[in-house]
Amino acid sequence: MPTIDDIAEIAKVSKSTVSRALKDSYQISEAKKKEIKEIAFKIGYTDKKAAKYQKKRKNKTVGLIAPTFDRCNYYRNIIGSVERNSKKAGYALMVAQTNYCYEDEIYFLKLFSDKQIDGMLVCLYNKDQYKAHYDIIKKMISKPIIYIDTSLDLIDKSMVSIDYSLGVDLAIGYLHQLKHEKIIYLGQYIADQYKLDNFKNSMKKFGISYDDNCIYTGEENLEYGGYVRMKEVLKDHKPPFAMFVSHDTMACGAMKAIFEEGYSIPRDISMVSYGNNRESEYFPVPLTTISHPVEEMGQIAVNLLVNEIENPLGNSKQHILLKPTIIIRDSATECRDQINYDKEDQEEKDQ
Repeated sequence: MPTIDDIAEIAKVSKSTVSRALKDSYQISEAKKKEIKEIAFKIGYTDKKAAKYQKKRKNKTVGLIAPTFDRCNYYRNIIGSVERNSKKAGYALMVAQTNYCYEDEIYFLKLFSDKQIDGMLVCLYNKDQYKAHYDIIKKMISKPIIYIDTSLDLIDKSMVSIDYSLGVDLAIGYLHQLKHEKIIYLGQYIADQYKLDNFKNSMKKFGISYDDNCIYTGEENLEYGGYVRMKEVLKDHKPPFAMFVSHDTMACGAMKAIFEEGYSIPRDISMVSYGNNRESEYFPVPLTTISHPVEEMGQIAVNLLVNEIENPLGNSKQHILLKPTIIIRDSATECRDQINYDKEDQEEKDQ
């Protein structure tokens, strides 16, 4: 039967290093732990004491850390999927809400790490803090962690995310198909930076010109953020034009601002959004939007976590990228040229 001595000889490290790596000690680097665990798995090593301890200490409970669960349908849907799939796998779920705060995110990571849970699922919010977050994970957290809807440039941790580049391409491509040459971006300043980056790339890809005057971002989010930003847009730009909005909830607020200023959707302003919240088809104008496979994302994330909990030596890290789709409703239509639009607009005013 293979022993720690055999692993140490193959890995060219000491027995104590092997022992610490197999126990997920923070003193051993993630790369070295991965190497040692893979060797142990390949040669069929079984630590009977460790296995007995693992079995004894399992509480059949996992934790989920998300930016919010009471104000955003997207995260609420992720939580619902994780909860359903955790239950199917025989695990209870503890949920923590960070309220979009990086400090709270770190607080709950440490709290969950100290509690008797078997693993964690984490939805990161602020891309600018990914590296700082990951440095803390490597130093302090030894329990299995799966990331949901997080940048794939993280390493040594499994994650399931969405192909946002494809999603934004679908939105801009659809507006381009409708002959729109003026597309304005509306989003949140920090959280949606990756969508803004993809927006710029998609505009270039489809040969649509833009400048900073077509980009509107701010600290406010959800409906209020969309409302405030859209008011700014309408002060600076005269219809007709198209909008790409980073979230359905922001699109809801943007619609309110558009109607208050006496404009209509999609006659004056075409709009495509992101998220496919369940309310989006019931907006005053049913919203054309990008849909995520949220149920599948939650299912895959739970499966990855349960596999890491129950087979700690037999799992390689996986980066899974899911494809979004476009749901076409009534909020976008073919663009009319400015001359005809102005003529029709004047005729309506004269009536």
